[in-house]
Amino acid sequence: MWRYIRRSVMILGAALLPVAISGAQSKPAEAQFDVVSVKPNIGSGPQNLRVTPGRAQVTNIPLNTLLQFAYQVQARALVGAPDWIREERFDILATADPNSTMDQTRAMLKAMLEDRFQLIARKEVREIPIYALVVARRDGKLGPKLQTATVDCAGNGNGRPLAGAPQDAAAQDPSKRCLILPLFGQGRFQGRGLHMENIASALNNLVDRTIVDKTGLPGPYEFDLTWIPDALLQPRAAAATGKPADLPGPSLFTAIEEQLGLKLDPQRGQAEVLVIDRVAHPKPD
Repeated sequence: MWRYIRRSVMILGAALLPVAISGAQSKPAEAQFDVVSVKPNIGSGPQNLRVTPGRAQVTNIPLNTLLQFAYQVQARALVGAPDWIREERFDILATADPNSTMDQTRAMLKAMLEDRFQLIARKEVREIPIYALVVARRDGKLGPKLQTATVDCAGNGNGRPLAGAPQDAAAQDPSKRCLILPLFGQGRFQGRGLHMENIASALNNLVDRTIVDKTGLPGPYEFDLTWIPDALLQPRAAAATGKPADLPGPSLFTAIEEQLGLKLDPQRGQAEVLVIDRVAHPKPD
């Protein structure tokens, strides 16, 4: 799992959120938080989502972002959701046994959403418009900014990259340390030790379709991708950079092809979605 994901600008749907996740794996806990506080946020302060074992602290976050974390789906994979879950923001503090595992904590989040937001949701696999992440060149040659990594940061059994160095002596070498640095608001994404499914999952937040890895590349890789944020797909990021829309520089699609040697190919394909059958505004504390 990602131990630390820090993001300066909201991008789950626009720009990234600072998310910190750590993974203690001790004694079991009930799938219910002991204490839960849910309040609407009507301010315009910083946004933060921090989840650690047995604790969830949410500040100025829309409900769709919490759904994405709890159910491990992308923003584009929410089906039947009302507009307010993307527009209205909440402050949530939920606590339980700190010795809970992250899987148990995620189960508590789901239970909290069902209780406080009357959520009824189910996962389905549907055929939807997607972008297939594929190798751009017929000869299979990759781009100059994508290289084989000397460290594998997804070797923890769940397909998600670690954001720290592996616990061995080789980790003292900077070139062998894990790296996940998604500066999407600045039009930059760096990584080391990531697999293509990790890259595709992160880039999902920047485009208007779900990205599915179809490269067939085993990885792991390191890369440094830079682009000019799109004013339509990344309105907040584009505004935050202060760069005019006609500033010379590659779009995300062009950068992926020129720098990584990959391509986002529009297709229809099978992808997992979260169908929202019911969700309601929470009752006040």
